Amino acid sequence: MDSSEINQLLRGSSITFAGYVIELGISFGATILAARYLGTLEFGTVTLWYQGLFFAGIIATLGAQRAVARYSPRAETPAGKGTILLTGMKVALPVSVALAVSGYLLSEEVSRLLLDNTASAPVIRVFALAIPFVATFHIVSGSFRGIEVALPRVVLKNTMLPLARLCLIVGFSVAGGGAVLFAVAYAFPYFLVSLLGVAFLLVTSYYSFSRSDSEVGVREFLDFSIPTMFTNVMSRVLTSADTFVLGYFAVTTSIVGVYNAIYPLSNLILVILGSFGYMILPVFSRLESEDRVPEIRSIYLVCTKIILMVTLPLLFMLLLFPKMVIDVTFGADYIEGYLALQILSIGFFANAVVGPSGAALQSFGKTRVFFRYNLAAATLNVLLNVALIPQYSINGAAVATAISYVFLNVMTTVELYRTSGIVPLTRRSVVAGSLVGVSFLGAHRVIAYLDVTDIYVLIWTIVVSVPSMILVYFYLLLSVHEREYVLDLIQTRSSGSG
Repeated sequence: MDSSEINQLLRGSSITFAGYVIELGISFGATILAARYLGTLEFGTVTLWYQGLFFAGIIATLGAQRAVARYSPRAETPAGKGTILLTGMKVALPVSVALAVSGYLLSEEVSRLLLDNTASAPVIRVFALAIPFVATFHIVSGSFRGIEVALPRVVLKNTMLPLARLCLIVGFSVAGGGAVLFAVAYAFPYFLVSLLGVAFLLVTSYYSFSRSDSEVGVREFLDFSIPTMFTNVMSRVLTSADTFVLGYFAVTTSIVGVYNAIYPLSNLILVILGSFGYMILPVFSRLESEDRVPEIRSIYLVCTKIILMVTLPLLFMLLLFPKMVIDVTFGADYIEGYLALQILSIGFFANAVVGPSGAALQSFGKTRVFFRYNLAAATLNVLLNVALIPQYSINGAAVATAISYVFLNVMTTVELYRTSGIVPLTRRSVVAGSLVGVSFLGAHRVIAYLDVTDIYVLIWTIVVSVPSMILVYFYLLLSVHEREYVLDLIQTRSSGSG
């Protein structure tokens, strides 16, 4: 296992993870403020069509951001990288403008189709105008990923984007704004970060926009990007079909507001997975082009172990204290979503624990296979949502999403093994995870007998179980070679700081 590749991946992933933490902190504050100020009805309206903006942004890029991220590391010169980036822009911008115009002009028809009224048409118009800027920022983010540099993305996407949203939400709350102004608060920051991202690329030397012949033709570019776009659409269906089906069957958008409050709480489990997934595509793509597949297998296994270490405690917190977590964050009006929170947490943990298999498959060029699996999972998700939501509401939506994620990850994990021999979980990982679970649950059961409030039960459960978790992780989860690597890394960092 090449320690330099691990160091590079961990360095990029740690920066990305820090960015995710910053984004989550700011976004949570903004979401909590919006949810508490607007109430479940208007909050549901804004978040419903915000999901629509994500859909439109994915379609508008035609997958070009992933193509830029894949082919940029393979270009030998800044001019070659610049040609690839410009190809992505040429693909995305015309489509995004067409979608923006269509969404603006057809806003009433779209609102009537889904909600059987036109009340949310002004909100749709606001989000429609943001589509070209969302598409531009996707391409810019792909360019950051392609040069394996995480910091610009952290500054723009993880910090400035949610911070601008928070400032606007605070301002509109003070001014007494409604759903339309809050839609502006969600949409306008994309205008800001897309312009700053383009400016960064123009003034730095990573990409050169002088005339150059790219090694990647437009046909090859589109052959990779378009299947990726369909894959991204299916992934978004997988994550958002529940919201739209809830909106269709619900009498009001209030229940959508409850679901879109608890969904990001359960999504915390995927933060560390997203950090590795962001860096793995360009790193694995480069290693695969150099025929260094054994190193890919070793690095992937280290990633899954780290993901398991981080996500298990969070999973147990959401499973054991769902009502308290919801009440502290979003308030008592949203507590009815506690069971859905537990169900989603299990589904997302199943997604996280097998590692970034989708990004790994795409680094091997398996975009069409990955698309087929996403299509199957998205179709299953829609069918389950339609079958379960009318009777079980948000709990049915949570079950549909959890089952679909488990299905998708079984398929991608099997395909990844066939392609590269990667096995995401070892017997050591399963035993270590089981012991950590016993430790956490045992501490919780003992402390729960004491006459204290839930918050103290949570705190003391963490305090009692953390030492045993660290011992299990270090001596059982990690191999001898990995323990030596961690100790050397700690010693190096300590010497450097001293």
